[in-house]
Amino acid sequence: MPTQAGPLPVAASVGTAVPDYLGIQALPALLRGADVSMYRTNHSGQYGWAEIEDLKTPTVNGLRAGRRGAALLERAA
Repeated sequence: MPTQAGPLPVAASVGTAVPDYLGIQALPALLRGADVSMYRTNHSGQYGWAEIEDLKTPTVNGLRAGRRGAALLERAA
């Protein structure tokens, strides 16, 4: 992307969870799987999609455990 200071590199990370591949339809589980997939592929530099093991990743308040800010959130009663 061109800027006044020169070109600015832009990158994106996308997580993918395919319901038919995983055999589930529950949106919260699919979002968790896509989130884990995104972080795994981002750190590995390779592409991929959510695997069934990703759905077993521990969560804190609905967010992947270890994700920045996950432990700071509180759910309203």
